[in-house]
Amino acid sequence: MSKSDAELVRDMFYRQANAKEYSYFDLPGYSEWAARKLKEGVGPEILGHMECFTLIMLPDEAAAANDAYFDEALEDVMAGLDLGDPADVGDCTRSV
Repeated sequence: MSKSDAELVRDMFYRQANAKEYSYFDLPGYSEWAARKLKEGVGPEILGHMECFTLIMLPDEAAAANDAYFDEALEDVMAGLDLGDPADVGDCTRSV
């Protein structure tokens, strides 16, 4: 069931009051995940691009970030740069 307008507004105000800025390095497990991705052939340029983003999250969302969250973010960055599926990329130095 979808939320009412009042519930959406309440959620928005809650998020505005409680969300914080995070970098990927603030999230638990990110450094280990990134090291694995580098070993798997994801270029440091791609991870560096991803790491430039500021994340606005609630503390419980930041604490819950995991490999699946990072994988999805990487897929989004790769799609945005028209680089395809990260699983298919060995050398991410293709010029865009």
